[in-house]
Amino acid sequence: RRRRAGRRARFDGWLACHRLVRGHDRGERDLAATRDALAAIASPEVAAEAMCRRVEMLATETNVGEADALRDSVIELERFAGVDSPAADRQRRMDLQLGQLSARLRGERAQGPEQQLESLLARITDAGRFPADAADFDDRIERALARALDQLG
Repeated sequence: RRRRAGRRARFDGWLACHRLVRGHDRGERDLAATRDALAAIASPEVAAEAMCRRVEMLATETNVGEADALRDSVIELERFAGVDSPAADRQRRMDLQLGQLSARLRGERAQGPEQQLESLLARITDAGRFPADAADFDDRIERALARALDQLG
């Protein structure tokens, strides 16, 4: 139980930082308040370098990430967690699964579950500011992350 709590705490740190950064993106708090709140949180172990880059980009108002890369990362997180993607993303999810299957057939080594989850969260963090049409991604990320952590045990 202690090991599970420790494993989850690593990902909870990432989620706390992600929520603060996203709150700033949505205009819920200014840059100074966001940086102060982030400083009060222990640096996340998961996707730490990506989170540092993302925090540095907070002052850049024009840093909107590429919607397709972000969408793919969210879909892959949902697939990893066994959570259904919205109907609009089902075909893209099948395409991504096919690409992953092809990579495995070519002999590419798969990461372990925990490393794969860390990689997905780093990709989401590196995506930058969410595009305006990606408002539902926050809920999708939180739901998929909670399910993934339950599965990791």
